[in-house]
Amino acid sequence: MTRTARSGFVSLDLADLAAAAVEFYAPAAELKNIRLTLHAQGRSAYPGSVLIAQALGNLIDNALKFAPDDGSSTSRSADAPTVWRRSR
Repeated sequence: MTRTARSGFVSLDLADLAAAAVEFYAPAAELKNIRLTLHAQGRSAYPGSVLIAQALGNLIDNALKFAPDDGSSTSRSADAPTVWRRSR
C-alpha cells in the first residue's frame, strides 16, 4: 500500500475543484450582479480535497461579501509548486 493510500488522500485536479467552487457560488454572484471568472490550469495534488474545497469556497464567499454590486472577482491558478493566488 502506498503512503498516499494509507493517509486517505487522493489525487485531484485543482482546476476541476476550483471550477466546481465557482459554479457553486455562481447563483449568489448573480444576485449581486458580480461576474466570477476562473483562469485555471490543471494540476494534480494530494491534499485533502474537502479542506481545499473549503478554502476555495471561503475565498469566493469573501469576494462576494466584499465586492461591490456590479463588480467582478477573478481567480487564477498557475502550474507552480507553491502558488495559488486569488485576485479581486
